[in-house]
Amino acid sequence: MRPGPGLFGSLVLVLASLGTETARADPAPGLADAGSDAGDAALPPLPLSTWSEPEPAPASIPAAPPTVVVTEPTDAGAGGQGSAPNRANWESQYEAARQRLSNGDFAGAGTMFARLVDTAPAKADRDRAREQENLANEWLRRGIVLAPREKRRSPGKRDLDELAMLYTSAALYGIGSAGWAIALTQPTTAEAAVLPLLGFTGASLGTVAVLDATGALHYGTAQAIVSGLYLGLENGIVWTEWNQEKVGDHWQSGTIASVVWGFSTTGAIAGGVVAAKVPTTPGRASWVGSTGLWAGTVSALASGALNPDDSTRKNSAWLAGGIGLNAGIVAGLVTAGAVAPSIARARFIDLGAFCGAVALGGGYLALSSGDFSGRTLSGALALGVTGGLVGAWFATSRMPHERVQHEKEDSRDKTALVRSVDPAILPAPGGAMIGVRGVLF
Repeated sequence: MRPGPGLFGSLVLVLASLGTETARADPAPGLADAGSDAGDAALPPLPLSTWSEPEPAPASIPAAPPTVVVTEPTDAGAGGQGSAPNRANWESQYEAARQRLSNGDFAGAGTMFARLVDTAPAKADRDRAREQENLANEWLRRGIVLAPREKRRSPGKRDLDELAMLYTSAALYGIGSAGWAIALTQPTTAEAAVLPLLGFTGASLGTVAVLDATGALHYGTAQAIVSGLYLGLENGIVWTEWNQEKVGDHWQSGTIASVVWGFSTTGAIAGGVVAAKVPTTPGRASWVGSTGLWAGTVSALASGALNPDDSTRKNSAWLAGGIGLNAGIVAGLVTAGAVAPSIARARFIDLGAFCGAVALGGGYLALSSGDFSGRTLSGALALGVTGGLVGAWFATSRMPHERVQHEKEDSRDKTALVRSVDPAILPAPGGAMIGVRGVLF
């Protein structure tokens, strides 16, 4: 069998390759030179497949350290409300800091706002806390002092305090009216004396109840009626005493009762009418009552101290008291809008006048050991009342004003007859002069 050309050719190539490898391993000198001279004429050897070591894997690169990301507080969630408990606590502290700022404690408020900036649950919260901190620090640096806000009251329904005063005064008015009726009728039985007492007292209280139920008693009206009632009573007493001390005919008991009752009734009605036409406050109504009372008192005492004539001293003192009383009423009406006192301030001023009278009058009586002069006592009482009024005025000068709602800050500059009023003490040869000073129109 004859081999095929493919198998024979493969054997020849294998043998040639083996011979060539042997010649390379130990070549003859001649062949080496000849091979060198032959150059590229020699056939190149067949390539043999070789196995090589795998390259070492590159060293692993160390992992980068974790990155710490610092972010600003942002609005959490869709509404930016953050954690509900934390936000509620933060808002509570924020309101407390705001309250300190409103009260004028700028240092404490600034410290609290600084802590709130660090603990703010959201960026918007931190911004508003920082703004408040800057405001508190700026006000502290400038030495700002917050003044109390003026109390403003709408001209609405009456206050319970003034209503209680009106009911009390109505009961007293009913008793006084019964006395007036008894003085006119001169009853001879107990029933005739008691029935007017019950009737007038019940009618007075019922009238107040009807006025209150119908809404006629606006804010300040009840106190205006009370002040008018007592100013009328004071006028009736003063002019009755003036008549009794003068030379000539004197009033009888029925006339005296009618004068006192008439003045009281007229004063109460006048107070209610004025308050219905001009919006007022209980403090202003009480202020008018105080100016009338103390102006009349000081005038009467000063006249008694200065008049050396014993025969006319009492008559002139009551006359001066009546004139001073009504002049004080007018002064109170004119200055009530400018002073705009609260009812508390008006009562403190009354207390100051009373305490001053007790201090100087009682002090003089204690030092005189019972041997005192009426004129000197009158002078001591007059000085005590005046000193008490001045001292109470300045002691209460920082109390908040009370204004009705429709009034603006500049309303008193446009409508009030007196813009400001203050007591004054001026030196004079041998003593001092006491008066008031203010700005008109």
